[in-house]
Amino acid sequence: MDSFKFLKNQSGHLQVLREGAVPLSVKPKRCFPWSELNHYVSIRDMKNNEVVLIRDLDDLDDESRQAVCEALNETAFVFQIERIVDIQVEFEIRFWQVITDQGEYCFQTKLDEWPIKLAQGQFIIKDVAGNLYSVANIDCLDDQSRQFLWAYLD
Repeated sequence: MDSFKFLKNQSGHLQVLREGAVPLSVKPKRCFPWSELNHYVSIRDMKNNEVVLIRDLDDLDDESRQAVCEALNETAFVFQIERIVDIQVEFEIRFWQVITDQGEYCFQTKLDEWPIKLAQGQFIIKDVAGNLYSVANIDCLDDQSRQFLWAYLD
C-alpha cells in the first residue's frame, strides 16, 4: 500500500496518487464479505477497472483511510428496512415489498440469495441490481415482518 495514497480533490472526488503518475479519479466498492466492512475494498477507475484492492483499510495512512471511508459512505447508500409487507416467490426471483426509512419500496432478489447476518446482529439483503437493504435489529420489527424474515434465515 506504500506506493498508493488516496485523497479527496477540491471537487470532493476521491483520487489515487501513485509515485510518478498523474492523480487518477477513482471510486471505491466494497467486496464480499459484507461482514468485514474494513476489508477488501476495490478501488476502480471511472471505466470500472480495478486499480488496486485494499485488503484492510487499517493498512492505509490516516489521511488515505479517511478519504476512502468518506467516499465509501457517499457511495454506499443502504435502505433501512422498518417493516416487511410481503415476500412473494416467482420462478427464480423473490419479490420483496418493504417499508424503509425512505418510504415504501419493492425490490427483487435471486431465489438463492439469502439475507446475510453481520457480526453486530444486523442483516443485509442485496437485490438483483446490487442495492443493499439493512435490518438493524430483527427484534425491533413487528411480528409479521419477523415471520417473513425468519423464513429466509439460516
